[in-house]
Amino acid sequence: MSMEIRILHCGDILLDSPIPSPLPEQSEAGRREVREALRKIGDYVVKEQIHLVILSGNLFDRRYATFRTAETLAGLIASAPGTRFVITPGHYDYFDADSIYAGEFLPSNTVIFRASMPARVAFPEWELAVYGWAYNSPEHRVILPMLAEGDDLLTTVLCGCCEGDNVLPDSEFASFGTDLVLLSGSDKPYAGFHTAGQTQIAYSGAVACMHYEDNAIGGANLIRVVRGGMKPEIYTERLTFGEVFRADEKVDITGLSTLQEVTGRIREMIAARGFGKNTALRVTLTGTVSPQLAVPRNLMGETFGLVAFELRDESVPVIDPMMLRDMSARGELYRMLAPRIAGQDARDRAEAARTLRIGLAALEGRDITHL
Repeated sequence: MSMEIRILHCGDILLDSPIPSPLPEQSEAGRREVREALRKIGDYVVKEQIHLVILSGNLFDRRYATFRTAETLAGLIASAPGTRFVITPGHYDYFDADSIYAGEFLPSNTVIFRASMPARVAFPEWELAVYGWAYNSPEHRVILPMLAEGDDLLTTVLCGCCEGDNVLPDSEFASFGTDLVLLSGSDKPYAGFHTAGQTQIAYSGAVACMHYEDNAIGGANLIRVVRGGMKPEIYTERLTFGEVFRADEKVDITGLSTLQEVTGRIREMIAARGFGKNTALRVTLTGTVSPQLAVPRNLMGETFGLVAFELRDESVPVIDPMMLRDMSARGELYRMLAPRIAGQDARDRAEAARTLRIGLAALEGRDITHL
């Protein structure tokens, strides 16, 4: 007789943390999206009778966590009393005596790893063992000193947080010997499962993506362990729980001379990529253009039918050699900014280019309100 164990893997929730956005209403909308994603996860866990939920770190940021944060987390776990929840505190929600995790606030179907070195929790009814570690400070270093090979249970899982440069090579995870390695890291978007030796490895990604560079929509990993033969079969699937696809794109506007052409080029990219009303998009303009082409900040609120749109102009104005010899105020402006525009620092080039465009527009009597 076959048996299926269903595991849901999530992390990088950062519940109630500030959302980076130029507009306060967009920041608040991001926090609502995170809470809505958690609600969907709770409903899914109950409906699909998930056996085990692995929360692999960064569930909240201790700097911003409140009683409401703890209540929300406890409510998620209490909504599925038939499911076991395993938590490995990470970089932002690290474990110590003052942590939410230190008390008895969370329901009894919760297992929390508290030690900085990997420990083991067995679920013999599922023939499953879970290994995990906790960050005990934001500066925690991940070390795998022990091997799980030879575990007497059929399926083994290692879980935890790997933040920033605190990442082990796949070879160390493979040497540890578990069937699965389920990780989180707020700077590591979901990129699918990959294999090292006999081990399948994946990052959780965020349940609701808040950064353009994620180029993703938030979700979680579903793992199904099916037993019916000598060796369990493991199947993985990506589930979507977020609402907004966040994307970061570059658009080359070399040779364009009008704002209408720039807008048209952006529309072409949006259509080609299939972005729609559930997309939050950041576009970076690149290339070389006429100094007279001045693109307004954020295109004066143009959204292209998207949920949010942000513009960065890193295009570089072509420096006219004739203007470098011009003795007027225009020429002086060119001579002052030309070295920076030709420099190696991208941010400084962009600032110098913007200053040149504003200065030229002002000298020519054009409106500079939106530049």
